[in-house]
Amino acid sequence: MNPLARGLAAAALCVLAPVASAKKARDAAADLAVMKTLPVYLIIPEAPLRGTTPLITGSKDPAASKQAAGRAYRRYDKMFAFASNSVIGEMFTGNRAQARALNLSVPGMRTLRAAGCLVDEGDAVAQSIANLVREAPGLGDARFVRAESHEAIRDIPRIEVLAVSSITPDFAAIITTYTLEVYSPDMPGAPHSWKARPTVDHDFAIVSDGIDPPTLEGAELDALPPEDEDNDGAPDKWKLAAAAARRARQWADGSCHRVQEALRTNHAEARRLFALALAGQAPTDLPDDYGPGSMMKPIQRNLPTDPAELTQRHLYHDVGWRHGYGKDITVSRRAGDDVMIDFRFAWAPDDRGDAYDRMREAAAGEAAKAH
Repeated sequence: MNPLARGLAAAALCVLAPVASAKKARDAAADLAVMKTLPVYLIIPEAPLRGTTPLITGSKDPAASKQAAGRAYRRYDKMFAFASNSVIGEMFTGNRAQARALNLSVPGMRTLRAAGCLVDEGDAVAQSIANLVREAPGLGDARFVRAESHEAIRDIPRIEVLAVSSITPDFAAIITTYTLEVYSPDMPGAPHSWKARPTVDHDFAIVSDGIDPPTLEGAELDALPPEDEDNDGAPDKWKLAAAAARRARQWADGSCHRVQEALRTNHAEARRLFALALAGQAPTDLPDDYGPGSMMKPIQRNLPTDPAELTQRHLYHDVGWRHGYGKDITVSRRAGDDVMIDFRFAWAPDDRGDAYDRMREAAAGEAAKAH
C-alpha cells in the first residue's frame, strides 16, 4: 500500500487496517465518511503510572492467560505462571499468589508515591492526543470526550483512544500503551458484534529503556524464581521482590527524573507511531517479539546476539488479547530488554489500601509464634 499515491485524505484512513497485517486495504473514503460523524472517546487515567501484578485471575480470555503464563514462567515466580494458566491454577494457588503479588507491587508503588512520582498528567496527555487526531486529514472537527473505561461506553458508536502508562510488576520498565479503535455498525464491513469488536484498530506498546542493563540472547536473567517457594514472598526472602524494591528506589531517585524521562520518551515514541498510523504508514512485516513455547517449554524472547545491537530501539510484532479478542500489537523496545508486556492491564491493588499492611502484620505474628 502506497499512501502517497492515494493522496493525503485516503492515506489518513488506510491506517485503520490492523498493524502488521496483510488484510485487504479498506475503502478509505467510505471509512472517513463514517468516522467524521463519530465522537472520539479518550480513556486516559489521571495518574501517570498504574501499578501491575503478574496475575491474570478471572480472565475472560483463556488464550491471553495461557500466553502470559508461559512467558511468566521464565520471567517471574512459577506460582504466578500456574495461577494465570487457568481457573484451576488460580484455585490451587489461592491466597499465596495474591500475597506474593502484594509483596511485589505495593512497596514499590509506595516508594514512587512518597517521592512524588505519581502526579496527575491526564489533561496534558488528553490534549496532546486531541491535537494529534485533529491533524489527520478529515478529522479536524472531531469531538472529544473523556471516559472512565471501555465498559462505560461500549454501546456507543465511536472512535476510542486509550493512553495509559504502567510499570511492570518487577519494576523493570515503564510501558505506555496507545490504542485506537473504531466501533460503529455503520462502518463498512463492521462485524455483527460491533459493540465488542472494533472494525479497525491499532495497538502500540512502548517500553521504556529498562532500569537494568540490557542482555544478550541466552544471558541468565537476574529475576529468578525464589529459592524457597514456601516462604511468604517478603523482599528479604525473595530475590524478585528484593529486585523490584531496589528498582523502585532507582526510579524514585533524583526527584523521579528517570520516571519523567521514561514517560516523556514513551509518549514521544507513541505519538510518532500514532502519527504514522493516522498517515497510513503504520509499520508492517515486523519480527516477532517472542518465539513459540508453552508452560513446559518456556517461550523464548527475541533478543540480540550482537552486543552492538543491545541499546538500539526496535519494533516487534506481538499478539495480545483485550476485550475478549486477539489483537496485533506493535511493540517498541530496546533490543536487549527482556521486559514482559502481557500484564500491562493487570492492575495491582491500590497501594494506599491496608491489605498489604494487614498481610505483613499477620506474617510478622506467625514468625513471632514460630520463635
